[in-house]
Amino acid sequence: SGPPPNRGTIELTGNGTLSFDEFSVATGDAFYNGSGGWLVIGASPGLLTSTLAGNIQVTGARNYNFSGVNNYEFSSSLPQSTGNAFPATITGTLKVNNSHPSGLTISSPVTIATGGVLQLERGLVKTNSFFSLTMNRNSTLTGGSAISYIDGPLKKIGEQNFTFPVGKSGRYSPVVINANGGGTGSDVYTVEYFPANPQSVYGNILSQFIDHISTVEYWLINGTASPRQVRFKITPYSGVTDFSSLVVGYF
Repeated sequence: SGPPPNRGTIELTGNGTLSFDEFSVATGDAFYNGSGGWLVIGASPGLLTSTLAGNIQVTGARNYNFSGVNNYEFSSSLPQSTGNAFPATITGTLKVNNSHPSGLTISSPVTIATGGVLQLERGLVKTNSFFSLTMNRNSTLTGGSAISYIDGPLKKIGEQNFTFPVGKSGRYSPVVINANGGGTGSDVYTVEYFPANPQSVYGNILSQFIDHISTVEYWLINGTASPRQVRFKITPYSGVTDFSSLVVGYF
């Protein structure tokens, strides 16, 4: 004897859309296969491999990236995580539409593949050095604003001009890195914004002609050696009182 075999399959394909709100669930003796289409996740835990939590709680295997081009939307009024079963590579669209102040937390490294899209409509996306978010060469990012940005590091691969929609603690402070026709397809840049005093991290030894540096914000930018043009957004939080003498300093 033993448990009965799974008796069915929930299969999302093609142009189909399967939408869950915060508390709706799919249960029963079945498998779940994502074979294309658009999956809207409303539950807080995101996509899980097992356990009776999240929107999809079928007892069989849950494969959220079985075949085809799969698209995912996190749409909720609850704080959300991507979950331990969220695909590592997104070939379709990852859309963030979360109204909770904590937004969406990346639970494991995620890469937006070449041709894929990251769509920031509403809500923060929280990343860190272990659970990273990477935009591959020739992937696309849309959106980015004071209500929807990356809270943590964001990595971009490739030579395309790119705006890093980063921020933290309610401050949106994007960085634009332009190749100006140079660079290579293997270039890698990672950007994170910090609304904090850089002097407490890097000290206050100043180069000639620099009178003082900021005490309220800085950006951490790591990348390859290809020459790039870098542009920063100066906001009221920046505390700049004399733009004519403002320069960019680096450690």
